[in-house]
Amino acid sequence: VGADSCKVGYCMSFDGSGDSVSFADNAAYESSVGQNGKMSFDAWIWLNSLGVVGSIAGKYDTTGNLRQWNFEYDTTNKFDLVVTDPTLTNYKVITSTNTLTANTWTHVAFVFDNSLSGTTNKIKLFKNGVQETGVESGSGTWTQMSDTAAYLMLGALNQSSPVQVTAGYLDEVHMY
Repeated sequence: VGADSCKVGYCMSFDGSGDSVSFADNAAYESSVGQNGKMSFDAWIWLNSLGVVGSIAGKYDTTGNLRQWNFEYDTTNKFDLVVTDPTLTNYKVITSTNTLTANTWTHVAFVFDNSLSGTTNKIKLFKNGVQETGVESGSGTWTQMSDTAAYLMLGALNQSSPVQVTAGYLDEVHMY
């Protein structure tokens, strides 16, 4: 998309009808998963509308039990990070306390540090550079992020049949 619609230079545009950007599984996209794994992700997002579940980015494919993590926004207009084992038996969700606004550029980020104890210490969410007070939910006893062969997806889940599609823009996407 041209510079006139983007936050900085060019950006990715998603029309909400199933388009996405995908990257085949690669060790470079992993979080050094396991007992002391660490990972950060950030992006500028512009959402055309809210009130639906949409994926910003994730390695999360429900069609083959390849779930790992998904950074998403929900029906209450908040954003969250879902971390899970591949079968979704044990998972945790950390949800922001503040809501997103449609048709506005917002910088969102998460930091994952599995060397810390407690899910709300391991996962930190940020909106426009300010740390959110994360609200934890989930099921089972989740202890660490799994390593799966799922594609890294931007703007949707499930590489073969996209769901939770985003309608809007992603710009300046970084993953460390």
